[in-house]
Amino acid sequence: MTRRYPGKTRLPLLFGIIAALAVLSIQASAAPLRRMELKFTEFTVENGLSYNSVIDICQDTTGTMWFATTDGLNKFNGHDITIYRHKHDDPTSIPSNSLHKIKMDTAHILWVCTSNGLAYYDAIADVFRKADIPGAISIEDMVQIDSTRFLIATRNASFIYDKADGSSYEFRIDDAPLVFYSACRDGDNIIICTRWRFIETMHVKDGKLCRKYEPMKIPRFGVIPLPAGDETYYIGTKGAGLLKADVKHGTFKKIDIGHDGWFQIFALAFDTDGKTWVGTQDGLMILD
Repeated sequence: MTRRYPGKTRLPLLFGIIAALAVLSIQASAAPLRRMELKFTEFTVENGLSYNSVIDICQDTTGTMWFATTDGLNKFNGHDITIYRHKHDDPTSIPSNSLHKIKMDTAHILWVCTSNGLAYYDAIADVFRKADIPGAISIEDMVQIDSTRFLIATRNASFIYDKADGSSYEFRIDDAPLVFYSACRDGDNIIICTRWRFIETMHVKDGKLCRKYEPMKIPRFGVIPLPAGDETYYIGTKGAGLLKADVKHGTFKKIDIGHDGWFQIFALAFDTDGKTWVGTQDGLMILD
């Protein structure tokens, strides 16, 4: 069953922040979700946000919410918003105002993928430390491989970066560059949506990142993958709506959400009641 909440196409990415705040409210009390009495709080530039287009959202271990935009990083402690922007004369400022993704690693360190490199947030000093990855400029996404290593995506190649010693090297598959813009970790699996409309399933074998299953083709570019259990994944696409992919058998099915033709998914998330929140070009949906 699909429930739709109308939205404005001109600001589709703002639904991510609205959905996150709604989920937090739902987690505090399950009753509002059962009655569908959802309370939405909107944050815009008028009440403190650095920019209205929110690209990514992350919550740290203190409960602080982080919002990545195309004009700065926002930290929300429940009362106030602190904005981090790049300063040309400060090497400890965020590398760029244009952010693509923000990720929390298993050591609870916040990483920012920006148009001018990768950096992590030093919470004690309240500064950013840039990762030196030769050849990696515009960082599109990152996924953690193990306790210290990450797979880093750029527009033309991918790199494996080790935060323990700061080393890095280009990662290739089938002797060709791996180019992707979204990925997720699911147990031993690393699910990657490539530029060529493939879903790659990788895992670590003998300390090396290897292909686990043959890549599977999907109709449109995958924007975001989300684990759905038993090596199946929801894939939000740019133009083909929502898919459910079985990577082991190389098959997928389209989830009917009442749209034909071109339909974009911008965000996917689960809540504690097992429902799937879907941020789309036409608004926010909930799949039971």
